[in-house]
Amino acid sequence: DYYDLGLIQNVSAGEVLCVLTPPTEGIPGYTVKGETIKPKPGKAAPVVPGPNTSLSADGLQIISKINGQFEFDGKKVIVNETYTLNQDVDTSTGNIKVAGNLIVRGMVTSGFTIEANGYINVTGVVETATVTAGKDVNLQGGANGSKISCGGNFKCRFIENCDVFVRGEMKAEYILNSNVRCRRNLKTEGVISKIIGGTCVVMQN
Repeated sequence: DYYDLGLIQNVSAGEVLCVLTPPTEGIPGYTVKGETIKPKPGKAAPVVPGPNTSLSADGLQIISKINGQFEFDGKKVIVNETYTLNQDVDTSTGNIKVAGNLIVRGMVTSGFTIEANGYINVTGVVETATVTAGKDVNLQGGANGSKISCGGNFKCRFIENCDVFVRGEMKAEYILNSNVRCRRNLKTEGVISKIIGGTCVVMQN
């Protein structure tokens, strides 16, 4: 399934990320002659809470402080508030869904979905895809033939043949043949600064 590759592990605030087992004394062994070999005492696991995590009162659990993405670097248990993807969203990544914020340093290719409870920032073009964010959306390259839902403010370079819903304010250089619903203000600015075709429903001026 190229749309669900399971690359991201989302966690919630208060979720137990890791359970630490205290070291034990060990069990004696025996030589071939029947002589007792004393065990070496166990050592505590070298795992410590990292950013956005905390240790439980009994010291045996590492707990997430925030909604985010789980990461283990070999020593520290970490929860990242922002997930950064340094490539296009395509068959090598599948759909991207994060509990925190999302930065895509590339484009979102046709047929794929990106979703974040926080903000979304895409440096490339969103091409016939779906973008859903609980907070702000910033599309530096614009969008074509896509469905976009934004819980905060929405800023983009252009919108062409898209279906857009924005709870906050919206700014674009131009909007072409798109259906736009904006709860607050809508503004076009830049060299072209036009709305051509489609429909725009705005709650405020």
